[in-house]
Amino acid sequence: MAINDNLPFPTSASIQNGDVTTSATAAADKIASAIPATAAAAKELLDKPVAVAERLVTGTQQTMRQTVDKLADTAASALESLHCTSEKFHVAQQQLLDDCRTQVRKKPVESIVVAAVAGYLLSLLFQRRN
Repeated sequence: MAINDNLPFPTSASIQNGDVTTSATAAADKIASAIPATAAAAKELLDKPVAVAERLVTGTQQTMRQTVDKLADTAASALESLHCTSEKFHVAQQQLLDDCRTQVRKKPVESIVVAAVAGYLLSLLFQRRN
């Protein structure tokens, strides 16, 4: 090569001989040959975080599915329990109403007195005070 190794730039003689073009072509070839390896290394570096992210997303999805399934089971169980309790309350309410009707039919005067006293007490309780 006609480029002087001691000089940081090519000499006019090396430019005239085409040595600069040859060395530029050689450098371009060297760079071009390094591109596939560099691209593969870059792809490998980018694929690692992507793979980690995919594993995290998959794990999170599974955890969320399990949590939603547990919540759905709990909600279904609570709904069933509420329905059962509601039925029991309705039966007790009907029984109390039937007992009250029976008591009023057996002792109508006492029932009227109890209702009047209860009404009076409630009026005292809810009376507005100035």
